[in-house]
Amino acid sequence: MFLPPFTAMTVAAAAMALNSPAAAKDENGQNHDLPQVLSKLAECRALADDAERLACYDRESGSLISAADKGEVKVIDKAEAKEMRRSLFGFSLPKIALFGGDEASDDIMQTTITDVSTVNGKYRLTIAEGATWQLTENPYYLRRPKAGDQVEFKKATFGSYFVRINRQTGVKGYRVN
Repeated sequence: MFLPPFTAMTVAAAAMALNSPAAAKDENGQNHDLPQVLSKLAECRALADDAERLACYDRESGSLISAADKGEVKVIDKAEAKEMRRSLFGFSLPKIALFGGDEASDDIMQTTITDVSTVNGKYRLTIAEGATWQLTENPYYLRRPKAGDQVEFKKATFGSYFVRINRQTGVKGYRVN
């Protein structure tokens, strides 16, 4: 439930840099929603002269590649975005369409358990994505989970989740890290 400050700032910066809404332009045609390096590249499309437009694209695409090389801009594909959404599942983050997620798919995640331990008598699960989850109770009917078991996390109320292991009845739990 706790997101370390450095991680929170990184996620917020990525949200601002990578997930800008559709380009909005002011009366001068300037695009303020995109990072500057992308808005300059987008402005090249408006040039009517082919030679000017090509020179603009060459100049601004070079700036974009340079910014990417310096780590100032990161472009990710759909598969990387999906992997990032899965790795962040269970954290309380602002309601933004970060990494192209849709709200319906962000309510449930299915994966595999890679490790099981107990903390204060409650099961602690590590999953394939590397996250650790803590169950809030170990009811008598719950068979002991083990590595390789399938697990499903479904959003519940107040930041908790229902954790279903091998299709058993769900137990409340929360993400530890």
